[in-house]
Amino acid sequence: MPAETTLKAPNRAPITDIFGGQFRLNAPLRESTLNVMGLRSLRVFIDGKPVYEEPDRLDAWKFERKIRVPGTLPAGNHFLFVACTND
Repeated sequence: MPAETTLKAPNRAPITDIFGGQFRLNAPLRESTLNVMGLRSLRVFIDGKPVYEEPDRLDAWKFERKIRVPGTLPAGNHFLFVACTND
């Protein structure tokens, strides 16, 4: 009869999905708002600058977040980056 063994699964790190894309503005944009949904936590960056960050919330996936982008985005190319923790 084989010896009894116990398997211990290692703790794994949270899974973070990363979304990003470039966009171009032909004119300055004031008072813009992003609508974002994510499972647990979100971090949003525009042009490498943090715009929004929230801690883990187990019920966060149920709610759309309306994120106000501070200031004015000038005309030109920009990059939006969203990191969403889903585990």
